[in-house]
Amino acid sequence: MKATISMAILLSAALGLSGCNTAAYQARQQQQQAAAQAQQISTFQSKCAAYGFKDGTPEMANCVQKEAIAQQQDNNPVYNEVRRQQNCNYWYSLHMYGMPGC
Repeated sequence: MKATISMAILLSAALGLSGCNTAAYQARQQQQQAAAQAQQISTFQSKCAAYGFKDGTPEMANCVQKEAIAQQQDNNPVYNEVRRQQNCNYWYSLHMYGMPGC
C-alpha cells in the first residue's frame, strides 16, 4: 500500500515537472519565433529602404508585405515547381525558334 502511494506521488510529480518543462519550452519557442519574425521584418524593411521607400509610409508597409509574400513563395515547393515549368515552357518556345531550351 505504501509502495503504491509512493509510486503515485512520484508519478504525479514527474508529470507535473514535465508540464513545467513543456510550458517553458513553448515559451522559449514563441520567443525564438518572435525574434526570427522581427529579424525578417527588419531585413524586408532594409530592402525596401534601399528601394527608396520611407519608414512609416503606406508604401513601405506595402513593400514589406510584398517581400514577405515573395519569400513565402520562394519557400513553397509547389510554387517553385510551377515556376520551373513556366521557365521550361518559355525556353522550349525559344528553342522552337532556333534557341536552346531547358
